[in-house]
Amino acid sequence: RPWSPVVPPGTAMAAAERRGLAVAVALLPALAVAARLRRLSPAAAAVALHEDVARLVTELLAFPYLAASCSDICDAVTLWGRHGSRRFLGGHGEVSGFRFFPTGDRLLSWGRDRAAVIWDTSSGEELQELWHEGHIFRGAVFPGGDRVVTRTKDGAAFIWDVASGRLRLALDSRWDSPGLTDIAGDVSVFPSGDRVLTWGRADYATVWDAASGAALCELRRHTNAITAGRIFPDGDRVVTGSLDRTAIVWRVAACAAEQVLVHTAWLTGVAVLDGGGRVATTNGKGVKTVWSITAGMFLQLFETPPLREQHADGVVAVPGGERLLTYGSTGARLWDGATGEMLRFLDTSPWATRGVAVAPGGDLVATCGHGRVILWDTSSGLPATIFVEPGAVDGSAAT
Repeated sequence: RPWSPVVPPGTAMAAAERRGLAVAVALLPALAVAARLRRLSPAAAAVALHEDVARLVTELLAFPYLAASCSDICDAVTLWGRHGSRRFLGGHGEVSGFRFFPTGDRLLSWGRDRAAVIWDTSSGEELQELWHEGHIFRGAVFPGGDRVVTRTKDGAAFIWDVASGRLRLALDSRWDSPGLTDIAGDVSVFPSGDRVLTWGRADYATVWDAASGAALCELRRHTNAITAGRIFPDGDRVVTGSLDRTAIVWRVAACAAEQVLVHTAWLTGVAVLDGGGRVATTNGKGVKTVWSITAGMFLQLFETPPLREQHADGVVAVPGGERLLTYGSTGARLWDGATGEMLRFLDTSPWATRGVAVAPGGDLVATCGHGRVILWDTSSGLPATIFVEPGAVDGSAAT
């Protein structure tokens, strides 16, 4: 039956409401159910509920924004909260991507005006402008938050000092295959922060020393452009997917291929599961596969219902378990990585899902496309919040 909490004035909950974080109140019934499901006595359930609310409010107060989106028409990055949003304009051109800093207090955005911008997410203040000679395609933030790396349309990568805004290193990673203009490529930072991985239109990926800018090794075995890449949590291996219908797991120290996973179509996405024990892939025909790295063989094939999401654009791992999330033309799907069962279908039709992001706890998923950012509850598969952006939304990130 409906459950109405009584919140004494002056408590943490009242402070949360003053900060505009009514999401804590909205989740109280769910927390109460969770407390009862633990088979606790009424008194113990009340204590557990109080502890859960206190923990939730503490986490929410640490960073009040729940999602972000970028618009190519409005030339803006928007941070969304339950009770409003903060828009970053800054007089810049089209915004094509962004990344949060690990602490959530800053944001890196980039686009076609040749400037990457570092923002203060609390005040909206522009902290640094990082100017380039061309359109910026990709960017990433180092784990320590002291540096960022950007990549331009021609494939060049640059490492910047956050405090001063000065260029530290230029990585000579320009494309060897200029004809494949539809492959954007990407850049990632290793968990240790000492190396950078780049890949894209060329048929190889490169590992760089983040301190000296030297190329440590080139991962060469693909025969066509690389479309996706991920670094394993331990930093010892990476996996790449290619138009040549293979995904390759590489041992970085040896600069050699460890496993070659053959597919029936070109690869659109790769993800690392179980801390590196398994790899999930999606291909251009909508087939999703989970592979065992130790055995070098596929474990699960994920079947998509006919006429629904025939093309899968990518796959991401969901923290806190064995689930994975795929997305494509009609929405996103949540899968059990162990059994291959489809757990939830996040239906965004008639609009395509152009990007997804998963909250660190795995309980919320953000999808974006056609001017909408939708936060989904992964337990129910229902939309929690819908944010409308007056323009095409190219990407999303969850904090």
